[in-house]
Amino acid sequence: MGRPAAEYLAEALHVYGVTHVFFVEAILRRTLMHLEKHGVHRILAHSEKAAAYMADGYARASGKVGVCMAQSVGAANLAAGLQDAYLNRTPVVAFTGHKAIPQLHQNAYQEIEHAGLFQSVTQFSAKVEAADQLPLLLRQAFREATGPTPRPAHLDLAGMAAQIVENGELDCPVQVDSRHARAPAYRAAPDPADVGAAAEAINAAARPVAILGGGATLAGAGAEARALAARGIPVAYALDGKGLVADDDDGTIGAVGNYSAPYANRIIHEADLVIYVGCDTSDMSTGHWRVPEPGTPVVHIDADSAELGRSYPGTLGIYGDAHLALGALVERLRGRTDRSWTAHGSELRRAWRAEVEPHSSALTKPIAVERLCRELTRILPENAMLVADTGYSAVWTGTLVDLNHESQGFMRAAGSLGWAFPAAIGAQCALPDRPVVCFCGDGGFYYHLSELETARRWRIPVTVVINNNSAFGQDIEGVRKVYGGDNGRARDLTHFEPVSFAAVAESFGCRGIRVEDPADIADAIKTAIASSEPTVVDVVTDAELRAPAAWVPDA
Repeated sequence: MGRPAAEYLAEALHVYGVTHVFFVEAILRRTLMHLEKHGVHRILAHSEKAAAYMADGYARASGKVGVCMAQSVGAANLAAGLQDAYLNRTPVVAFTGHKAIPQLHQNAYQEIEHAGLFQSVTQFSAKVEAADQLPLLLRQAFREATGPTPRPAHLDLAGMAAQIVENGELDCPVQVDSRHARAPAYRAAPDPADVGAAAEAINAAARPVAILGGGATLAGAGAEARALAARGIPVAYALDGKGLVADDDDGTIGAVGNYSAPYANRIIHEADLVIYVGCDTSDMSTGHWRVPEPGTPVVHIDADSAELGRSYPGTLGIYGDAHLALGALVERLRGRTDRSWTAHGSELRRAWRAEVEPHSSALTKPIAVERLCRELTRILPENAMLVADTGYSAVWTGTLVDLNHESQGFMRAAGSLGWAFPAAIGAQCALPDRPVVCFCGDGGFYYHLSELETARRWRIPVTVVINNNSAFGQDIEGVRKVYGGDNGRARDLTHFEPVSFAAVAESFGCRGIRVEDPADIADAIKTAIASSEPTVVDVVTDAELRAPAAWVPDA
């Protein structure tokens, strides 16, 4: 005799190691009931995008598959929330409901085709019209999500709340490929010939540099990256590679690309060979393809062969897992006795930090964001996970918050403003024994501040540090340029009314701490991290300060 598909699905998710699912009612109600019996936490969010961001943060922090779900009416919102997971290559499985076949093409309530919505933000999307399709397609969704290049997968189940599928009967044991409970499920070893050719080119270079990306983070290639630096090769990172090497090491350049300090791209520009490790060569990581300069020799390690040579013709590509490939490459590299190239990079970095120092130690009110970053660096616990929003939040944390301990981690939005707070909630669910600190601006926090109630309801002790300048700070300069000498209302496009987010947090039943004096920053953040409740540290900052601007050569 069979059993309900809802019971099957709940058991399968549990066997896959899923500890939390993130959703908006009404979807898979019977499955959610059975998940409770397996001890899986069902985190009801206030919007579908937030649920997707939570699943994304959970997956990035844990390496497990993040699960999110929404009914047919919310499918478009859920799809929009998967964009960041897709761009960052995060293993997420999304479930939606859809109208069953007899109801289609009759203007049924909220009837819309979902396939197109999910096509651009998943690498696998399938309809499940009957329960007997579920075992096969569920396994395939997890296989696709956790492949060498992880990305979201989507199952669209019959029934507005997926009830037609979950109420069906299944007469089979739970079928789970346990290897696909985490990403990457498979690690490809590099071709020794490719490694040898790359090593020969690197050994012959006088000024090589390496750039780490999200693929290196996913593969856990930190030890190999540090070994590379020990060979005398300076190491930089795109922001999704931050945290793999200590920022206070002389061999660390720091963040490069469009969200970097001015000195960093200059070093890449001066290099005579660049090694990309699990890092795409996008406009963001290369200063719109000007750093390194076209024609510079490139070695590229990636688990996605399509990335090798995408932007730089003549690339020496090494297809394989970043951990395995970089480890094999380091073994073939000779140690450099002349460390003048590394010393040159360190000196440029120290000189830039000296320029920033007056702001980093400023006693001004409103508070200088550089001072906020200095204090956060100083008191961030050795095992903390820092989660940053996009835009200026990514620039500030990427360039001026140093991560100097191997057990610290960093995640940032791939471009979706407002991502950080829900993602930090998901990350805290995945890392219950580690402090998770979210860094965002007030503009980003406004997107999903309702999730304060979610954090309070589930007692998720995430710390949110808000750079509160009552504006979209990154946009102010651009808007002023458009207005030029016009005396119009430019502030209408960028500024908000002052709001105390500490008071807002308290109204949700969370802890709120307002900081208006730079001398109070450290104690406020320490108190928040030590707290067992969700806490907002609302730091009043100066909207006129600009984040560090990347240097790029003239086009």
